[in-house]
Amino acid sequence: MVRSRFIDRADDPREATYAPGARSHDSTGRSTLLIDAAIKGDVEGIMANIHLAGQRDALGETALMKAAIYGRAKCVSILLDKEAGIQRSDGWTALMCAAANGHHECVSLLLKDEVRMVDSCGVTALMRATTHGCTRSVLLLLYEASMQTTRVSEWPFGCMHAQITALMLAAALGNVSIIRMLVPYELGLCSIYGHMAFWYAEYNAIDSCNRFIFGGHRAAMKLLAIERTKSVHVRRPPPPPTEVLDDQASRRNKNSLQITSDLMRVASIGNPYSISYHIRDLMQQTPEGVTALMHAVYGGWEGCILPLLRETCLRLSETISLPNKVRINKDGTALMLAAALGRTKIIEYLQALQPGMTDVFGLTALMYATLYGQHSCVKPLLAETGNRTLAEVILPQGAERCTMSIGSTALMMAVASGHIRIARLLIPYELGLMTASGSSALMLAAYYNVVTIIPNLIFEAGRCTLEQTYWGDQSFPSGITALMLAAQRGHLQAAKALIPYELGLMDSSGSSAYTYSLQAQDANMTRLLVAEQSGCFSLKENETQLIAAARRGLVLLVKHYLHQAGAIDDSGMSALMYSIQNGDLQCVSLLAELEVNILGPTGETALYSAMSQYHLDLARVIGRYDTQCSSLLYYILNDEIDNALTVLEQATQTYHQYSALMLAAASGHSNLIGKLLYREGRLQTREGETALMLASRFAQWKTAYLLLDKEGGLQTKTGCTALMIAASKESCDCLQQLAEKEAGLRNNKGETALMLATRSGNSTMVKVLVNYEAGIQDIEGWSALMIAATTGHLECARILSNHEARRLASNGTCALRLALERKHISIVKLLLPLEYPLISNNIGALETISQTVFHTNVRESSLLRAAIHDDIPMLLAELKNVRSRDECGWTALMHASKKGHTNVVRILVGYETRLTLPDGMTALMLSVVHGATDCVEILASRELLMQTQDGLTALMLAVLHNRVDCLRFLVGEAHLKTKRAGQTVGCTFPAGLSALDLAYQLDHCDVINKLVQLASSPRGDEPPRKQIGRSIR
Repeated sequence: MVRSRFIDRADDPREATYAPGARSHDSTGRSTLLIDAAIKGDVEGIMANIHLAGQRDALGETALMKAAIYGRAKCVSILLDKEAGIQRSDGWTALMCAAANGHHECVSLLLKDEVRMVDSCGVTALMRATTHGCTRSVLLLLYEASMQTTRVSEWPFGCMHAQITALMLAAALGNVSIIRMLVPYELGLCSIYGHMAFWYAEYNAIDSCNRFIFGGHRAAMKLLAIERTKSVHVRRPPPPPTEVLDDQASRRNKNSLQITSDLMRVASIGNPYSISYHIRDLMQQTPEGVTALMHAVYGGWEGCILPLLRETCLRLSETISLPNKVRINKDGTALMLAAALGRTKIIEYLQALQPGMTDVFGLTALMYATLYGQHSCVKPLLAETGNRTLAEVILPQGAERCTMSIGSTALMMAVASGHIRIARLLIPYELGLMTASGSSALMLAAYYNVVTIIPNLIFEAGRCTLEQTYWGDQSFPSGITALMLAAQRGHLQAAKALIPYELGLMDSSGSSAYTYSLQAQDANMTRLLVAEQSGCFSLKENETQLIAAARRGLVLLVKHYLHQAGAIDDSGMSALMYSIQNGDLQCVSLLAELEVNILGPTGETALYSAMSQYHLDLARVIGRYDTQCSSLLYYILNDEIDNALTVLEQATQTYHQYSALMLAAASGHSNLIGKLLYREGRLQTREGETALMLASRFAQWKTAYLLLDKEGGLQTKTGCTALMIAASKESCDCLQQLAEKEAGLRNNKGETALMLATRSGNSTMVKVLVNYEAGIQDIEGWSALMIAATTGHLECARILSNHEARRLASNGTCALRLALERKHISIVKLLLPLEYPLISNNIGALETISQTVFHTNVRESSLLRAAIHDDIPMLLAELKNVRSRDECGWTALMHASKKGHTNVVRILVGYETRLTLPDGMTALMLSVVHGATDCVEILASRELLMQTQDGLTALMLAVLHNRVDCLRFLVGEAHLKTKRAGQTVGCTFPAGLSALDLAYQLDHCDVINKLVQLASSPRGDEPPRKQIGRSIR
């Protein structure tokens, strides 16, 4: 064997190949953008060109290999899923490239997918790392230890024969640190000639002049001398591949959790392959209760979780404190530890096995995630919302000592800790919950000045504590509110947010927020709350505190200012009227007795106002105090039917035109309908509403059915009917009967019940009403289908498209154009085959608006793409897919005809002619509409005399679009006439109309002259047409 010294990496011919910045090319010489981005470490470039994954350059290397060579770890992580496992022609992998260049971060990423792969000579990544002295990479690649080459291989220091190991290479180079790593796994292995590693160290320790070299080789010989003294060598099996053997990972778990078993040790370093060897240690715990599962959770080793899931039932026996200031209480679980440390993926494994478990203080995993600000862990644990602590809990964060009282929730902890994002996640689940002493999340926000979350918690405004509480080191009496806490702490912004809701409230000792600001000697807060000392609000002119509180729906303040009842503001509204307007039952209950006789701005009573706004619950309360309300109306409102039957003689006594029959219908008292109907039937309110309409509005279908014969067909002053009201409901048990009685009636805008059902997206109602009212248009010419196209209700549009397609509004628009303008792509796909002729005249709009729609909806096969983009080579290669269609029903020939791609049309004319869209449009017609004269000439011999469903021909479309150049190819259709009346391109045509008649109707003079000229010329004057394309036999 020829002795040669190790060549420096700069002299390595492989290293010289990869000059930084060199542009890479594929085998055809074209630049490969993905590989260029990988060389430069351009992450955005890789994401933009990821579709090129798998391509190779002239050296046969992929983008992943290039990224590994240059140490682009981020690029490697992106390309890993696409190109891992690919080998070069000589067998090199990306892992070998990273190992040879000393990029241990890339090695750790590639290890799982490419470990133990060999090149054409049997060389491994471990051998490459050994040759280049990459110690950290060797440590990661120890799983490849004991593997040997299969044939003669080239190395920087010369050729090596077969069955060489990494230890032999390290010995030949005198790399003592790598020898120490490999000795336990490769000691005593022999090459094909029987040489062991010691022989290679000794052989390379002497130079070409037989002089002994001092240094690494001498130390290597000492380490390997055991190979000469022993004939039998005990070798350990190589450790499994793992990314955790580097120094950083070792330091990560140092001095963290106590280890008392081998299973805990392998779990703490994330070695899933060794867990099975130590499974006998399962269920063992340290004196503190720590398990192997908790070690795996603490290290974040997801691969170790599944084998250890049996330990999920084990809890800590003592509180543990971790170096990163995480503290897990006694009875804590692995799930709580995962939540505190932010191990989101591990939580997904554990949450099903440890749901709702609490520690000794009542903390759940959700609370731990909240306390330590682990936002990503909160969503998977939302099932634990609603739990409360069993004892006081000290928050782990913040310079100020913060103690959460008994009964605290995760939301309260999030607010007190200042974790706003977590708090917003928890608000829908825990808003309104209070502690055992009556504290709320809003109070905590006010106390700790978390101003940004106060608007989200304002639902809790007005609540007060139930007993004496401690906030910080200060004791507060019961009745404390959030505003008082903000005033005592001097938090101006929090106080400003709370004043509209809690101003004027007092605690059990009679102190207000103003009093607390004086105690705190905060001048700014005192000036802000001076309004409270004088009992004032920030009020409108001539508005009392009671009216302001009622207008804002502040129940506690309404109760506080009830002594001001009876006043009205400048608009003539009382506090009770504002409460009715808001539908506020609590405020109405407080004010009804005091202000029932005060009339509104237009002279209406409170009871009439409640009934006219359809607040039956408010009317029941007000009716108790309104002396104008008859006994019969009162009994019906309060569901006292037996009493109502005793006073039926009062049936004709209406209350501001509201009859007993109307209230019975609205309340669903069907047993009263028959007794009242003959006396009060067909009575209407001021607005024209009937009992039948009220029954429909409150979904009392049983009573509506009883009223139908007597009151069906009546309309309000705005033209509304009971059917229109029912059309907006989710269901109607008597819809069929209502439709038979009132179908076809319109309101003052010309709208029908079908249109109103469509606007609300009620497809169930539309399905029934379409049989009665399809085809009706409002005063602006809009149909129900146009409304569906505008609002985006796809199911309604699907039902209506079979009945109302191809109609135009007064301004000439159609449902398809409306859907296009609002980008309701699904509806465009539905209507495109039906209404395409209505928009085809506006070429500019069609190209700018619908171009993207065509492309987003075309299920582009290669043939369709070739036809659209005029790609002849691809077209010829994909002819096997002829007659295929996209999602809109278009063929490749139709797309090519529309685009005017003459060469494509010549090829496809023999394969796809005489195919039609659902409305009967052909490729010839499309080429006429878009003015592709050359395509018209080619297709005329194949698709002449074909008609759409309305009977339109290609010649008629040429007349409509004024395509004079196309007429001479289509004159053979002059005798054909339309089959039925229809609409297209701003033109309404009757049945039996010819192309010439259509030209006269549109007054297209050039078209008329050309048609007359062609009709008068003998057929023999026309040049004979050549047969284009070929037929399919």
